[in-house]
Amino acid sequence: MDFKIPSTFIRRRCHLTWHEVEFGLQNGWLTDDAAIDLAIDRVTAGDESADVVALASVLPHEKDKAPQIIRRLAERDPECSNEKWLFLLLAWLYEHRDSIDEPLAVVEQLYADFDYPEAMAGFVRYMPPQDPARVGEPYLLDAWRRFLDTVGRNYAPNQ
Repeated sequence: MDFKIPSTFIRRRCHLTWHEVEFGLQNGWLTDDAAIDLAIDRVTAGDESADVVALASVLPHEKDKAPQIIRRLAERDPECSNEKWLFLLLAWLYEHRDSIDEPLAVVEQLYADFDYPEAMAGFVRYMPPQDPARVGEPYLLDAWRRFLDTVGRNYAPNQ
C-alpha cells in the first residue's frame, strides 16, 4: 500500500494536529510538500507561531528542514488519532478505487495494519456479513461508503 494523500484531499475532510502530520510523514502517507501546504493554510488562517511560519516558508531546495520543524511542532501538539488516519486512508482509497487493483484487498490490509477495528468489519470481505441477505462486492462498497459518511462527520473541518 503505497499512496500519498495530498493536502487538498486532507483539508476537505479533517484538521490534522502536528503530531498527526508527523505520523503521516513517518508512515509515508504524506509528503513534505503536503505538510508545508498545511502550514501555509494555518498561516493564512492567522497562526503566527514561529515554527508554523518557518514551515510555511520552507523553499523547495530546503525541504530537508521540514521534518525537524514538524518534530518541534508535534512535541507541542501531542494529540494523535490513528483513527483519523485510517479514515483518511480509507477515504482516499474509496475515491480512487477504480484505479487501484483489488481495493478490497487493500481494505483488508488496512484492517490488519490498524489492529482490526470493529467499525470496519462490515466491509471486510472475509468477515461474516451483518445481514446474510446482503453479500457481495456491491454491499461491501455500500457499507464502506456509509462508514466514510458516518466517520467523516466526526472529523469534518470547521467551516
